[in-house]
Amino acid sequence: SGFNKRIPQVHLFVRIKNYQGGIYQLADGNDKFHVDFMNGWQEGKLAEIMQGCEPSGEEGYNPPCGCNQFLTENIDYAKPLCDEEVRQHIIDEATDVVNVLPRASNSNIGMVPKTWEDDEDPPFVCAESDATMFIKKFEVKIKKKKTTFIPKVVMFVRDDLNTSFKGAEVIIYYEYEKGNGDVKGKLISKITNDEGKVLINLGKILKGTPVTIELESISKEGDYVYDGTKNEQNDDGCPVFSSECSVVTCDENSCEY
Repeated sequence: SGFNKRIPQVHLFVRIKNYQGGIYQLADGNDKFHVDFMNGWQEGKLAEIMQGCEPSGEEGYNPPCGCNQFLTENIDYAKPLCDEEVRQHIIDEATDVVNVLPRASNSNIGMVPKTWEDDEDPPFVCAESDATMFIKKFEVKIKKKKTTFIPKVVMFVRDDLNTSFKGAEVIIYYEYEKGNGDVKGKLISKITNDEGKVLINLGKILKGTPVTIELESISKEGDYVYDGTKNEQNDDGCPVFSSECSVVTCDENSCEY
């Protein structure tokens, strides 16, 4: 009581995905960052929410409001913006790969004007209709037993922007000759986790028995395509599981691909 003004509060949580250590530096050379809030609400909408949204009933400091009558949850998440879309709709400055970080000399670049009457509203779709998936890192780890060995396939799937690709289905086929001369082959399907990683255990195989591993597919619902030419390369510069190097062969000591 006694306070008749409601003030919106912005909470920002920053995480560095797949942090490899070291210093992350801002374009202006500073290693301490701050945040500028850019109001993207349609004019009058935020004021309407602040005036009419009731607290949800949760206890604690600054309890959140239940604003379902004002807001609709977005379940159609946008794909990452292409550099050209950023330049067209937000700011005319390179945001993908640059040789030199933009410094104060570029500070006079203004934001692209935006009105709510524009024909195209966010979320935008990247100019490339299909997002590309590829294998950023591939490895076969071998665990040796007394008379057998267990190959474990590890791979990390990335997208065009080299970010982890979650929810892709990876299907591999492996084949080896059993002790009685019969050939055993099996398909295994796994889904990439939050890190874009799959770990596929091929089971016990007799020592001295080579096993061949092939990639059947990497897929995900939507506008996604797998491009094997971008995969991690072997020592000869050939992308693993590409059309030129489609098979990986392993025994208990090493793998060739």
